[in-house]
Amino acid sequence: WWMTSVFEKSFVDAPTMARMARIFALDAILEERSPSKVLLVSDLPEVRRSIRRLCRLHGISFRVRRAGEEAVGVRMRRLAGRALPAPLRAGWALLRFFIQSRPAAKSRPTRWHDGPDSILMVSCFGQMTVEEVMAGEFETRYWAGLRGALEDEGMMPNWLHYFVSSPSVPDLAEAVDLLGHIESKSDGREAHALLESYLTPRAVLRVAVRWLRLVPSTIALQALGGRSFGPSIHSVLWPLACRQWRDDLRGARSVH
Repeated sequence: WWMTSVFEKSFVDAPTMARMARIFALDAILEERSPSKVLLVSDLPEVRRSIRRLCRLHGISFRVRRAGEEAVGVRMRRLAGRALPAPLRAGWALLRFFIQSRPAAKSRPTRWHDGPDSILMVSCFGQMTVEEVMAGEFETRYWAGLRGALEDEGMMPNWLHYFVSSPSVPDLAEAVDLLGHIESKSDGREAHALLESYLTPRAVLRVAVRWLRLVPSTIALQALGGRSFGPSIHSVLWPLACRQWRDDLRGARSVH
């Protein structure tokens, strides 16, 4: 469960984790100070539900006030997205990823090292500057100094990159061009490939079949949303995590 999208990111990057930490802090404050009422100013329905449940546990009056008015178009898109069944969201996410991967379809490496000195490195592609790449340098900031260490040890790395958009590499087509430039300047001791280049229609079909086989096993996990599951604080935290959790099980994130 800890590899789901709720928990996989760092505390700084994941708003869900930050909100949970604030709920724990508020729980301690309510326990210590025992106020007569709590006023929450928020436009987030999941936060409102969570703090309402927390106040109910402490026997404290709860009031809510919206921070602002949400645009009608934004609200309608959000509601429409939530109304779409999770399996349809998963299918659309897989199809969209396949379509977006098409620029990399023909960018497989011309060589792939094999032998005792070879090593496979899986890394994101995008943490670099165009100037460095055009100069024939490949030095990813994701693994600062690692490339030099591998070279010093006489290793021959096979770099399998998955694309991550960044200001220097905004889209997959740009990543394909830059990777081709890196390959053309390479001394032959390392190979580079984009993970997206291996996403064929056959691979998409295999993912879809495996997803269908996994669906029955997710039914039992729906019980995690029950109020009787776990300690009392679980029912307070659940509104913050339930949408992402269910999306991890059957929605768009389940095919990532």
